[in-house]
Amino acid sequence: ILLVDDEPLNRDMLARRLERKGFTVQPVASGREALEQIAREEFDLVLLDSMMPEMSGLQTLKRIREQSCSSSLPVIMVTAVTDSASVVEALENGANDYVNNTVDFPVALVRIRNHLARRQAEQVLRESEERYALAMQGANDGLWDWDFRTGQVYYSPRWKSMLGLAENEASATPEEWLSRVHPEDKAALLALLEAVRAGDRPILETEHRLEHRDGGYVWVLARGV
Repeated sequence: ILLVDDEPLNRDMLARRLERKGFTVQPVASGREALEQIAREEFDLVLLDSMMPEMSGLQTLKRIREQSCSSSLPVIMVTAVTDSASVVEALENGANDYVNNTVDFPVALVRIRNHLARRQAEQVLRESEERYALAMQGANDGLWDWDFRTGQVYYSPRWKSMLGLAENEASATPEEWLSRVHPEDKAALLALLEAVRAGDRPILETEHRLEHRDGGYVWVLARGV
């Protein structure tokens, strides 16, 4: 945790209490020092005093948000009880939360832990999405994802390129696929799709022909669950 407060007594007291709860705390006395620390090392969360000389908490927050979004680096503002206008402005400029500097420490602790847990969950999700994207590239398959609730279909860039299409040449509709199916293959494919959609079959797996952009047909193996 990066703790930013220009008042030595407040800064040291809060740092000690957080350290006793198992956190590693880096205390700094100004917004400028905070920005320098963030440039040098990675932090999981910033506790930022709203009222500081030279560079205010809000100015510091704006500079932080130029480099890091709210999910990658949560910022909790520490503000006075009556400073509601500053709280609103800070939230509008990317603060994740706020605590009053007179609030009970257990309340602040819960908010800190909640934001750290959310950040960790979002990191796991980003890693999963990156892993999925790499798997897509490595497999070299054309992927599709049909949302039955909305009727929208996602077609991956590889799916489009297999049919000679550019990225912006395919609509996100089932007809983009089904209208290209060879007339001799269409009835069987539609029957299989309906069976999977109704839950009568767990897996879709079928070979059929799709019309290429050049007017010819290519054989494809379509799989789905």
